[in-house]
Amino acid sequence: MKKIITAIFIAFLLSSICMASNPIRVVYSFGKIEILKSGKSEWQFLKKETPLLPDDIVRMPPVSLLRLRDTDGHFLPIFTGSCELTVRELINHGKSRLKEQKGRQISSSFNSRPAVDILPTGSRFDTILNSPEKRTKEKYQTVFSEKTLKIIEKFLNTIPDETEEYAKQIVAHSQFFEDKYPNRNISYARNLFMTLDKAIKTDVLPIDYIPKSIDGELKKAILYSQLLKSVGVHSDLTVDENAEPVVLFDTGISQDKIKQITVNRNLVSSRNGTLWICVSMEPTNNFILAWYKGSKRVL
Repeated sequence: MKKIITAIFIAFLLSSICMASNPIRVVYSFGKIEILKSGKSEWQFLKKETPLLPDDIVRMPPVSLLRLRDTDGHFLPIFTGSCELTVRELINHGKSRLKEQKGRQISSSFNSRPAVDILPTGSRFDTILNSPEKRTKEKYQTVFSEKTLKIIEKFLNTIPDETEEYAKQIVAHSQFFEDKYPNRNISYARNLFMTLDKAIKTDVLPIDYIPKSIDGELKKAILYSQLLKSVGVHSDLTVDENAEPVVLFDTGISQDKIKQITVNRNLVSSRNGTLWICVSMEPTNNFILAWYKGSKRVL
């Protein structure tokens, strides 16, 4: 009996050593993918062969690709951009896709020259997004009429009780990374944005008081700004270069601590000593996509 227990212990020990010697690794990446390591407060760019932990958070821009190898040595399917997930969530999603793809060959021949069949053909969006050109708030141009501006200002400063209650319920019940995410304002902004389109369609938010002349993305921008203010996040509403409404919100983080938000300086702008994020109001509930689109257009 003692020999059996000893054998089981040795097997467990060897398994643990094997697990430690085969961490989750990045096999291939394309684009400016960021990672927030577990227990750290600053983001960094993800590099090939970087060892990953399950609680690490990965942020993928719209034009990006990522392939991981799990602790068992399995090469997981390609992940595409516009997401922000923990490594654990990526692994689980990748394993689910592997099950779905049983019987279909998945190439694992990734080395210094990645397989060309998964590479994008190029994107003007990514080129503009990562341009070194400085973009400042002085470039904003307001195109609303005086009448519309007065209506917008009225709604931004008068928040219905139902809207405030809804916003507080959403952030109170959100499960977004909880204590692992260093910035409360971004967490609130993400959760409120993800539910916004559904809330508008199902009449959860009071919108009857908004004139019919204010519709579409402008109505969404007003409501989103109201929701942010309801949970103590300073916000502003402006328009992009195409006269489309966008919402900016204050992260509450000073310029010298930018890495607590991102290492991609094109994703934030400075206003009154703190860093702000711009969010596009195009139809989507994907906060990361809306963030990248917004930064491309206005910041």
